[in-house]
Amino acid sequence: MPTPVRLAFVALLAIVAVDALHELFGLAGSRYSNLLDSYFYDVAAIGGGTLMVLHGLRSESESGWVLLGLGTFSWVVGDILSDLRVGIGNGVSVSDAFWVAWYPLASIGLFMLVHERFKEFDFARWIDGIALALVVATPGVALALQPAVDESHVSVLAHIVDVTYPSGDILLLGSTIGVIALAGWRPGRSWYLLSIGLSVWVVADALYSVQKADGTYTAGIYDYLWPAGLLVMAYAAWQPRYVYEPRELYGWKAVILPVVCQIFALATQVWGMVATLGESERIMTIAVLTVVIVQLYVSRPRRGEIRLPLRRESAIQASQGTRVTTGDPGGV
Repeated sequence: MPTPVRLAFVALLAIVAVDALHELFGLAGSRYSNLLDSYFYDVAAIGGGTLMVLHGLRSESESGWVLLGLGTFSWVVGDILSDLRVGIGNGVSVSDAFWVAWYPLASIGLFMLVHERFKEFDFARWIDGIALALVVATPGVALALQPAVDESHVSVLAHIVDVTYPSGDILLLGSTIGVIALAGWRPGRSWYLLSIGLSVWVVADALYSVQKADGTYTAGIYDYLWPAGLLVMAYAAWQPRYVYEPRELYGWKAVILPVVCQIFALATQVWGMVATLGESERIMTIAVLTVVIVQLYVSRPRRGEIRLPLRRESAIQASQGTRVTTGDPGGV
């Protein structure tokens, strides 16, 4: 990471920290509240987006970061228009167009990064990734998407916009988390940081979506989470790339993900016995179990693929030229 980039990250981190301290503890008082909540927010977000674009431009194999940076700029434009009270209508504003644009730009950018990272198609790894993505997406559907659907009583367009935010967040986060399993649980530091950054972003968006639907949203309480998440994502872009070969998994390591998915689906149904769950939660549970069935079928051992380990004594005999048999003496 070049020294100017390091200094930029330090400066942006300081801005986000000051904004967070102000929103959490009223550090600067009401006199500078608008300065910190609006200008510091925009400066930190623009800085994070700029660092993503710069990295994407200097590396042909990681041009997806350019789209992530452009999506960030679009989001900031929406914030600026919202602060200026431009184009505010009945439930939908001009800002929503720029905010919503973040999702297709970020999705295409992530797709480009995944396509560059995984040249060959491994069906078993993709199933693992889909299973993990569904597990991550299910709580988001229950806690953010379902309330947004149930509580939105505005125009059709405004309803679509309200649902787009949690849906887009769930899609982005689930896809990013799924890459961890797709990479054989060794995706590298960059993907871990990208997952953390998107998680922070999703938490902020989920809170906003639910509170907006309830009419209880108040600006300047957790707004620092958005630029903080963007800054973590920008930092992920500048991490060194190490491509690890996926390891073959045996024993519990080979079945731990399907088992976790089944336990998760069971826990969801138990939760439904003491709490009211929407239809979307049942759909997600069915999807998880369906993927688990496919996952177990794909990962099952097949005849001719099982290799029994030789004993140490047999290995010594083999090295001395003695014939070694590992099958049943009767030929079964």
